Amino acid sequence: MPFAFFLASARSDMRLMMGVLASALGIGLVAPVALQAAGEFFALLEELLQDQMPNMKFHAIALTLSCGRYLVAGGLTFYALSALYVLAPGRKIFFKQIWGAALVITLALQVRQGLFGNYVAKIVNYNAIYGSFGALMLAIMWVYIAGWLILLGACFCAAAEQSETEINPSNSKN
Repeated sequence: MPFAFFLASARSDMRLMMGVLASALGIGLVAPVALQAAGEFFALLEELLQDQMPNMKFHAIALTLSCGRYLVAGGLTFYALSALYVLAPGRKIFFKQIWGAALVITLALQVRQGLFGNYVAKIVNYNAIYGSFGALMLAIMWVYIAGWLILLGACFCAAAEQSETEINPSNSKN
């Protein structure tokens, strides 16, 4: 096959991957804010209607919407990681080969985010030592941790594909 075919195919795959990641980022920025605002709206509505309808309780709805933003963030992280693990290699990868690694890394990122946020908020005071550069140092540390986890997921995907081809050699390309 001509080189131009491979170049055009790589460009279309790159455009698709960038589109998927941009959509995940766009929805990931809007959806959690919308869910948080809706939760606060129902909490305010309960407060306003407390005198007229004392039996009407909106706090469960508000709590559900507030917690839903974490589910949306996790779902979008899974979506973006799945797209990355399927589209980044230069060969055909099926979803069944990467979903486990994408799920494990999504959960690890969510747990690490909570732990890192707790660490930053309660334990470390970088501003006292480094001033405004402390926030930059923490952001770089988080990018390092997240990048390390994403690469670990890619290694899991590669290992799963390798073990699958060793078990069933008919699936491998010649």
